[in-house]
Amino acid sequence: MSLESSLSDPFSLHEKRLKLLHRAAADPMTRMAALSKTVHRDNLLSSKTKGLIALGMAVQSGSDGSMAEITSALVKAGLSRAELVEACGVFLQMGGHPGQVKAGQVLEFYDNFCSQLAV
Repeated sequence: MSLESSLSDPFSLHEKRLKLLHRAAADPMTRMAALSKTVHRDNLLSSKTKGLIALGMAVQSGSDGSMAEITSALVKAGLSRAELVEACGVFLQMGGHPGQVKAGQVLEFYDNFCSQLAV
């Protein structure tokens, strides 16, 4: 993957880096995956609600790869665009201008993942 294509596809770059890290540190990565699975199970909060919390943290941290990965998981979990737009309002309120920029990226990721699922 070229640098230019990796910059335009943060999800692929993020996946590539996670695979590299998993090969280098398999045990901690396996434990992290198990923790994530446990934490995101439906309980008092739904997995979608937990995903939106995680997405808000990714937006605040500015991590394109995390935003793409979490948005992809939320699309697969059935999150509607309207639900995402409402959450983006919170991102804007909490993050000011940087939140505005990242919320726009999240909407773009959502639209891209939905169009990929439709193909």
